[in-house]
Amino acid sequence: MKPDSQLLAALRSKHLIFTVTSGRSGSHFLARVMGYVPRMTVFHEEKEHSFHHYLRAAQSDREVAERFLLEEKLPFIAACKDPVYFEASHLFCKGFFEPMHAWGLTPDLVILTRNIREISASLFQLGTIPGRTEKALTFYLSPEDPTVHPVPGWTSWSDYQLCYWYCLEIQRRAEVYEKMALAAGAKVVRIDLNELKQWSCYKPMLRGLGLPLPGLLDRLRFIKNSDRKAGDFSAAKQTIPLPEDRESQEAEVWRAFEGLDMGSRNTKQ
Repeated sequence: MKPDSQLLAALRSKHLIFTVTSGRSGSHFLARVMGYVPRMTVFHEEKEHSFHHYLRAAQSDREVAERFLLEEKLPFIAACKDPVYFEASHLFCKGFFEPMHAWGLTPDLVILTRNIREISASLFQLGTIPGRTEKALTFYLSPEDPTVHPVPGWTSWSDYQLCYWYCLEIQRRAEVYEKMALAAGAKVVRIDLNELKQWSCYKPMLRGLGLPLPGLLDRLRFIKNSDRKAGDFSAAKQTIPLPEDRESQEAEVWRAFEGLDMGSRNTKQ
């Protein structure tokens, strides 16, 4: 299963950029500020052909991801009028990078990071527990998935530990995908949410991707919007307090990843 020559040619004429990120990491804000770049189609999470409809099945059946890309996502991207396509979805790195890489369509990557303790707390407080809750099974990875680094004994972990595990699994994938993308000649940039809000960091990120800088008015909009939040989720948060022994719980999860290349950035926090 692979794209036909016409679709391949259309896609290779475009500059494709996706993200590797966990979610709850500023991807909404990233899409907003990438929208200031001229001649680029930008989505936070493109809804009409959304990855999440196929994410769960794609974990155990790669053909599901391939069929979705070939029949829905890639034709949609090819039909976009702008020469650059960017999507900030945290779902792309959950089974959809590999088929595109195998077809010679390796996109440029933005590895978007945030303090993993903050992400874990956000997931926990929203009740989005990887491997346990319905929403998490729809949008996030599970320790049961065959595509993740195996972690025996995860069923005894607390809800907070599963949130923390998920962040480390995405961090592990970022290392793997960065090496694969660079080896294929794609560009890879890393940026933290705190850095993204600074023009002095945003500008070199664009240059690292070979993108033009926004015009003067959009530069002013960037500065004006740099302190805005992606959304207010306070009403949806649980009242359950975070565990007091977070450090010891986190240390147990880290031991499951011992011996792997987890990178030196955004590590134990």
